[in-house]
Amino acid sequence: MGEVVREIRAEKDISQDRLAREMDTDRTTISLIERGLRSPYVRTLVQIAAALDVRPSEFFRRLELRMGDSWRTARVDSRKHRRE
Repeated sequence: MGEVVREIRAEKDISQDRLAREMDTDRTTISLIERGLRSPYVRTLVQIAAALDVRPSEFFRRLELRMGDSWRTARVDSRKHRRE
């Protein structure tokens, strides 16, 4: 998801600092999300989408395009972890 956030932010020519200011957060938070070191809450994704002027669904649309059918495997893997 972080790569998608970075991609859209770059397309909009918005710096991490500016995005962070728009969201009333710090640049480190944006950096951690973009590098995949922090998983954003849905609420945070909605805030990022608003600051970037895109629909929240755009993140998931692009993520799905990147993942192809591998999202099915991720779902199965997460079920395995719950059983253990």
